[in-house]
Amino acid sequence: MASIPDERAELVSAGQARRTVRYLAVLEFANGLDQSWLLPALPAIGERYGVDAGGLSWAISANLLASALYVPILTKLGDRYGHRRMLRIAVAMATIGLVVVAVAPDYGVFLAGRVLVGAMTTFLPLNFAMIRDSSGGTSGAGIGVIVASLTLGSAVGGLLGGATLAWTGDLTITLWVPALLMALCLVIPFALVPETTTRALGRVDWLGVLLIGAGMGAFLLGVSKKDWGLALAGLVVMLAWAWYALRTPEPLVDLRRLARRHTAPLLAVTALMGFVLLGQNALRSIYAGLPDDHGYGLGLSAAQIGLLLFPSSCAASLGSAVTARLAARVGDRSALAIGALIIAIGYLQLALLHGSVPAFLIGTCLEWLGSGIVFAIIPSMLLKRSPATEAGVTSGLYNLLRSAAASVGATVFGVILSTVVMAGGTVPAESAFVTVWLIGAALMVACALLVALLKKEEPCAS
Repeated sequence: MASIPDERAELVSAGQARRTVRYLAVLEFANGLDQSWLLPALPAIGERYGVDAGGLSWAISANLLASALYVPILTKLGDRYGHRRMLRIAVAMATIGLVVVAVAPDYGVFLAGRVLVGAMTTFLPLNFAMIRDSSGGTSGAGIGVIVASLTLGSAVGGLLGGATLAWTGDLTITLWVPALLMALCLVIPFALVPETTTRALGRVDWLGVLLIGAGMGAFLLGVSKKDWGLALAGLVVMLAWAWYALRTPEPLVDLRRLARRHTAPLLAVTALMGFVLLGQNALRSIYAGLPDDHGYGLGLSAAQIGLLLFPSSCAASLGSAVTARLAARVGDRSALAIGALIIAIGYLQLALLHGSVPAFLIGTCLEWLGSGIVFAIIPSMLLKRSPATEAGVTSGLYNLLRSAAASVGATVFGVILSTVVMAGGTVPAESAFVTVWLIGAALMVACALLVALLKKEEPCAS
């Protein structure tokens, strides 16, 4: 009879864990929806603020650059002070950022809002920690649920964003929708989910935050403005940060992992994938929205762009879903190489055949099918090849490399679009898009070759 209270306590705990997963799944669905909502509206945003295709890349790169800093900072603070507490801050920042984006009077203020919106990238790692704390050894299923919710939200966000702009004909109303949705989600971390109980010791490397933020910001701004002195100064600051990070006991990101052969090629692949796939994320919408009277472009409306993005999002979900079976059959390394080569084929398809909607759709679906595979398998491979005591550090380096490389990619590809333009104007020439897609194909082949450098054996996860 003495065990009855314990059994009841276990039932209450299990019920709370299930409710936590459900509430966080709703938050991740909103996260995915809000992140992809903007993409069909990019051409309209360019028209509102008088920004060319190259300048529009900053709508993506500003967000990615901010996320590269938010993830290690807020997750570290979550380990020390509570993950729900940091999730409250992240949701509040994202809500404020989305409101700023909706009401921004100029492009500078718009980009400031996008910087705040970058806090949404911290939702997933913070939610992972909360599910692990509430579910213990059964957290795998809960993590799968919220990842699926994020993917589903990303798939439908672009579709609904384009449809809303087409239906209302008003960009401001369209941008207010994700802001209101995120505001409603504030109730989740403030009232519906419990705080984590595990706390870690350590400190936050604020000097590292300052150095990497200033260095990357100066470098990206210098590249986008073709101010090579500023870009060089940014590189110098980044080198100073690297020197400091290698000599401090608790750096923001432990760069020593880059020298380990069992993880270094994977981290290099992570950076290249972020540079290409996330760096080119805005390109589909920009190209699809270009009027076809230029001799190329698809001339699609916002609603049609949303429809065009939906199949590729589904292809990414399919890639993620089949990854485990593919890896079980051919091995992790071969599965990663296959994903990279599928992406390369998709980019070659786009470079050679992009003049019609069906041809463009085939290329983008191949691109995102492969991306679903590689982004699903790389984190798993990194954790398998790292000791359990270093899982958090390795995940932090993965997130930083992916986001930082993506922000660099968005800036570099934006410079290409703003430099290679049609005669007498600011509209990108067709060759600018072809160049970007060929660069993507070449770098994906390089990723497949890097996989061959991975050692077969994996260290003991102890």
